[in-house]
Amino acid sequence: MRASRFDLSREIAPFLDACPRAGLAGHVVRRAARQPVTGITSGLPGGEVERAIDSRSGERRLSKGVNEKLRPRYAIFIVDWASILNCRPAYLSDDAKQRGYSLSLALRNVRFLHGMALRCRGIRPDQIAWRLRFSDVAGWSRFSVRLVGQSPGKLSAETLSHWVKRAATEVFSDEA
Repeated sequence: MRASRFDLSREIAPFLDACPRAGLAGHVVRRAARQPVTGITSGLPGGEVERAIDSRSGERRLSKGVNEKLRPRYAIFIVDWASILNCRPAYLSDDAKQRGYSLSLALRNVRFLHGMALRCRGIRPDQIAWRLRFSDVAGWSRFSVRLVGQSPGKLSAETLSHWVKRAATEVFSDEA
């Protein structure tokens, strides 16, 4: 039986709808939110690397002819996106500030939402940390405590939509 696909772009639509459409910073937020994360469908065309199931072990592995080095790296910092877009990090930050939000806070919330999406899919905390470029589970835990005040293990069983609405309010609301 095949597991149902989880479409992250549909789940985070309220966050992206709250993001200003104009400007390069808004483009960065939308691309960051839809970037491929192993274990969740990003919604971007070509975002998933082809995988095959190994007939002996039953594990998923890269299909023949797919180079692991060609897989896009999970971009989490303003400097990562500035490098991808060939611009200065300060330009991206200033563009977001002019539109009334912090690009750094938006990217941190996107990373947290990806983590919560993985958690909703039943992914183990060590795998979440690895997939989101944390050095260890403690890094993922500290990140969560700084952002929402609780470690991932202590977070209530809120739905992903709860976290999406919270992130949209925190990042893009005028009162924030």
